[in-house]
Amino acid sequence: MRKLVLFLHASLDGFVEGPNGEMDIGWVSYDADLEKHAQEILSTADTVIWGRGTYQMMYSYWPSVPSDPSASQHERNHAEWIEKTAKIVFSTTLEKVEWNNSRLVKKMSRKKSRASNRSQARIWSSSAVLGSHTSLCSLV
Repeated sequence: MRKLVLFLHASLDGFVEGPNGEMDIGWVSYDADLEKHAQEILSTADTVIWGRGTYQMMYSYWPSVPSDPSASQHERNHAEWIEKTAKIVFSTTLEKVEWNNSRLVKKMSRKKSRASNRSQARIWSSSAVLGSHTSLCSLV
């Protein structure tokens, strides 16, 4: 059976982004325990699913991590994993995605059937939605 896992930092009162939609997760205490938990969850995923905003944020950061001398070993490992992992990006405004192993799906719609959206994504054996809570709503 295929699995769809949501990996999303949320506050106890349900906030997943700032008041203006910014993706500031500085309030998350990212320590060794959370790194281990993230590794356990993501090690089973062969695909990540993002919306436009999360894709752009991730693409602006992770490809540079392997050459960053200040990056931790966990960051380097995650950068290696994310580079080789298939990436599905839902966007109605992007014209293309340039990151290795990325595929753009332009027809995501909350009005379309969820089955149709999942079919568009062609989800593999195990997929993880990293952030991208808006895209998740169209899949579940």
